[in-house]
Amino acid sequence: MSDLSLRRSSVFSLNAAPRRSNTLNLQNFVLVGALLGLVSILSLAYLLPIGFVASYSLKSESQLGNGEILPMTQEIFMYNGERLLVYNVEIEGVTRKLALISSSRSGSVLLDPADPDAGTITTPQRAATLDPAVYLDPHPETFVEAAQTMNLPLALRNTLAVALIGGVGVVISSAMVAYGFSRYRVPGANIMFFVLLSTMILPGQVTLIPLFILYQNLGWTGTILPLVVPHFFAGAYNVFLLRQYFLTIPIEMDEAARVDGANPLQTFLYIIVPQSKAALVTVA
Repeated sequence: MSDLSLRRSSVFSLNAAPRRSNTLNLQNFVLVGALLGLVSILSLAYLLPIGFVASYSLKSESQLGNGEILPMTQEIFMYNGERLLVYNVEIEGVTRKLALISSSRSGSVLLDPADPDAGTITTPQRAATLDPAVYLDPHPETFVEAAQTMNLPLALRNTLAVALIGGVGVVISSAMVAYGFSRYRVPGANIMFFVLLSTMILPGQVTLIPLFILYQNLGWTGTILPLVVPHFFAGAYNVFLLRQYFLTIPIEMDEAARVDGANPLQTFLYIIVPQSKAALVTVA
């Protein structure tokens, strides 16, 4: 009797294992599907503004105010030298493309572009209520016009100069200031550090006019110097970030380098910088 019960329990366990495995696979499939759906929705939300910008960049000046997302243009029918707008008009349950000749409060007078000799068609619908017949009409020549209007090589050169020189300046200056705050114990160092951090609270609009007057007196207006030189004087946030990272590096390594004859600059270059690549890249 016991052998029979043991066999039955073994068979039951063998049958239950695949069911449990199938249930887990189904749950994992549903979970992965839900996560992919959520990521897709979030990605679409972030990409929508880029799509709007790309679509509007392909519009002509006349298409900007038509309310369409895509670069659409209303169809035109030339009749006796006149440009007639084409609309989608429903007549007796059938939607037809008709050209508008005239419109009044009582209705609209239309013409069939496919058969203009058939005569006009009168409908009680006014022109404001008609559905315009539009078609996709992108204008990539706007990019050519933009390139011809502005000096793109000069703009690209200035952008690269400001980004590269400013990036180098902010990394060098912030790293050296943070190294001083993290390693040297001088009177009032904490007070100076808190004063530096307090500049983060000051809005940029407050210093905008004084800085402009300063740059004007220095003769820097109309140059890229105001965009580059301030980066060589460190920034409060970058100094704070690097200082906190430098504090995690054991000071015993500095002492070992000093015993080997390294000066403070060599300690900074050969001990601190190689171990702070992640923080330096973040600042850059």
